[in-house]
Amino acid sequence: MAVFSFDEIKATNLKEGFQLRRKASECAIEDENALSCGAKKGKPSCCPGLVCNRHQHWRCVKPENLICAGEKTIAIECGAMWNKAAPKCCANLKCVDRYCMPESVIDQVFELTTDKPTLPPTLPPTLPPTSKPTLPPSLPPTLPPTLPPTMSPTKKTTYRVKVKVECLSNICRLDGKTKDNRSDPFIKVRVGSKEYKTGVKNAASNKHCWNKMYDFGFQDLDNYGKINVEFKVIDEDKNSGNHDFMGKLYESTSKTISGEKRLDSKGSKDENKCGKTKLSYTIKLLE
Repeated sequence: MAVFSFDEIKATNLKEGFQLRRKASECAIEDENALSCGAKKGKPSCCPGLVCNRHQHWRCVKPENLICAGEKTIAIECGAMWNKAAPKCCANLKCVDRYCMPESVIDQVFELTTDKPTLPPTLPPTLPPTSKPTLPPSLPPTLPPTLPPTMSPTKKTTYRVKVKVECLSNICRLDGKTKDNRSDPFIKVRVGSKEYKTGVKNAASNKHCWNKMYDFGFQDLDNYGKINVEFKVIDEDKNSGNHDFMGKLYESTSKTISGEKRLDSKGSKDENKCGKTKLSYTIKLLE
């Protein structure tokens, strides 16, 4: 049996600690850029427990901040006009102009831009003429109304979610193996961990309608009180099995809505043409 001295054991522990610190310094911490996320400069990858932000894809974030805008970045809810911006600020951040900023910065700006109140000059007190004080009639104290436990207000935390995939229009053509390059699109719809897929429309022309309703059951609201729905449009390729990404669409809502929007075509074969493709949909939130 091998016997190690105290100095040998101490040297081994120091070496292991150095290796762990070196490994941690090689990964990107929260809000740092990572090459694996698409950043041009930064560390090779995110540290364990962090993921690439879906909109600001170059930076590493916690999973709960996957779709929100970080500090000093623009967001659509703040008035940003860029259609690829994140829809909203992360928690504890508020809009200043078009940017998401921490509440401490907002308070400092407010203090600097707000005039301090000026006090009126002090005047010597004037005594009223002496008279017998009149006491108000004594009334019994009134207690605030109490509600029974069943009537206390409750905050809605879940909704039953139904999503209707309606029509795809201005369909971009990506299939170079056919005579007219027509695509064979299908759509994936995801809410939470549940996902559905529409049927494939072979050789689709300029427009095709599915008008298909999908029931996602009861889903929890996120930290902002909203339900998040993601659509992905894909061109099927039966021969090679390598389907072509056409674009995606993201919607976040706290009520039933219908709409039609252009796809985010970043990453598709033809970003210009697929960026003109539109998807119409209806999202129902039921009690």
